[in-house]
Amino acid sequence: MVRRCPSSPDAEREEALAVLLASSQRPTALVAANDRYALLAYQVCKKAGITIPDDLSIVGFDDIVFSRHADPPLTTIRVEKEFMGRLAVRLLHARLLAGTRHTAAAEPTVCHYTPVSLIERQSCRAFVTSL
Repeated sequence: MVRRCPSSPDAEREEALAVLLASSQRPTALVAANDRYALLAYQVCKKAGITIPDDLSIVGFDDIVFSRHADPPLTTIRVEKEFMGRLAVRLLHARLLAGTRHTAAAEPTVCHYTPVSLIERQSCRAFVTSL
C-alpha cells in the first residue's frame, strides 16, 4: 500500500507521519522524497518508540552528509549532483552562445537521465521472499 504525506511544512508532515505510524496498518517500510524527510521520520519514530530498522525500514534520496551519521546510518539513493551541475552549466553556456532570449514556452521538452546508485546502510531490514 502506498500512502503520501502532505507536501506541507515539517510540523504538519511530522503530525501526518505520527498518525500513520500509530495506525493499526502501520507500514513496514518508508521511502522518503529526500534524506531530510527521512531524518524527520527518524525523529517521529524515536518519539513513538519505533525501532529502525526492526520495526520500520527507511530509505531516503540524495545521500546528504547527515545520512551516514544518523543512528542507524540511512540507506539512501545517491544522485550524481556533480553530473547535474555540469549539465546545467553546459545548457546555460549553450543559451549564452545562442544569444537569443528563450522563454519556457519556446523551449522544447528535453529529458536528461541522471545516474543514481543505492547506498545500503543500516536503516533497512533484509527483505526475504519465498517462491
